[in-house]
Amino acid sequence: MGTKLAEPASTLAQFVAFLDREGAAHITTTLALQWAMAPQGRPASDVGAPPLDGAGFARWLSALDPHAEIPPPGALPGRRRRRRPYIFTDDEVRRLIAEAARRPSRTGVRH
Repeated sequence: MGTKLAEPASTLAQFVAFLDREGAAHITTTLALQWAMAPQGRPASDVGAPPLDGAGFARWLSALDPHAEIPPPGALPGRRRRRRPYIFTDDEVRRLIAEAARRPSRTGVRH
């Protein structure tokens, strides 16, 4: 349906490889959290917020494996949070518009 799942598929493969290295027969909350909090080649900004929705995968897998544990919501501390948006004041907007009107245009189109 037009969705590319290359990144989630790669992440899932990393997770499964981790479970194999640990000798795990089933997904446990402890192992899922241990994997999610380890860098494993991911940028530090992604640690704690891996692209794989481990709880969603565990929920799906639990239909096939009744021993699979589903990590509870909020189990991962330190998830990335969006910065609080900056709201320009009316005066700042007026100054921005005035400054844009003063600037010359290389293409003849106003900024």
